[in-house]
Amino acid sequence: MHGNFPQNSLEAYGATSAALARGEERLAMSANRPALLARIRMLETEALGSLEGETVRDDQLALDHGHSQGAWRRWPHAFAQVFARPLPARGLPNAEVVHSWLHEASAETDPAPTRPPIVIYEDRLKAWERHCSAAQAQAQAPLLAAADLAAAFARFAPLSRGNAVIGVMLGESCVKPVRRYSSGGIAAIGLSQRQLPWLGLLAERDDGEADDISAPGLTARRRHAWLEALAAGGIAVVELARRVDQWTKVVETACATKRSSSRLRRVAELAAEAPSLTATRLAGLLGISRQGATLLLNEARDRQIVREVTQGNAFRRYAAAI
Repeated sequence: MHGNFPQNSLEAYGATSAALARGEERLAMSANRPALLARIRMLETEALGSLEGETVRDDQLALDHGHSQGAWRRWPHAFAQVFARPLPARGLPNAEVVHSWLHEASAETDPAPTRPPIVIYEDRLKAWERHCSAAQAQAQAPLLAAADLAAAFARFAPLSRGNAVIGVMLGESCVKPVRRYSSGGIAAIGLSQRQLPWLGLLAERDDGEADDISAPGLTARRRHAWLEALAAGGIAVVELARRVDQWTKVVETACATKRSSSRLRRVAELAAEAPSLTATRLAGLLGISRQGATLLLNEARDRQIVREVTQGNAFRRYAAAI
């Protein structure tokens, strides 16, 4: 890194690297990797939606658009069309890669009248590419280069909508330690949980707390916020991994004391993989009656595998007790 790198940012850089490495390590050590990855994805979608200025809850999303794989991509937010779709190439993405990523993902999803198309302004996208290429030539530290890439995408605004959130996803794609467990929203988790003023920094708004509001000063603040966000996202993954592992032990204990445990295990898997579960949906997935599914869910609830999230409404919904 450059010799004039500020001391507080240097410390933040080290803390961020350590937090991201811990998240990667916890994923590798997890006793229930599929459940952990599913829960991370849920946190990411909620955080990305928040960054785009909307409340995007997975349970509401499932109610509106169904539970089938990819159905939630009908949600009218820019990130939903490309979330969980890896970029065609690693490293610094260029204009062609970004265009393909957005255009091909959009073409694959079913049209929805509530979801406007993402319009790409090619001249702005090219300008963003030139800006990032010039910045990369300065051999900036990787985590900071990612911050600059994300901020520049939002400020050049090459899309009709969702520039800030897509910028964050692109920036994160350059952060090697998070690739194993993120689909583009680890930084968004940190921004959301820490209430970091990313959008305000992109707009160069002075919140009254900055001593230096020059262009270099604002760049430094954006980088510091980015580092804090990634670190908080990594810590959130570590905490979620701990909770998933505890829940997995509860599931194992519950199934060990039940003579026929295969269906109870399946209830646990389905509850962990989705925001919520109903008796009707469980019955369809397992090929059993709704009454039988209700009994299974009640047993899972009594054994602390799932918890009811509808407070006794007629159409009850359950979520994994993680």
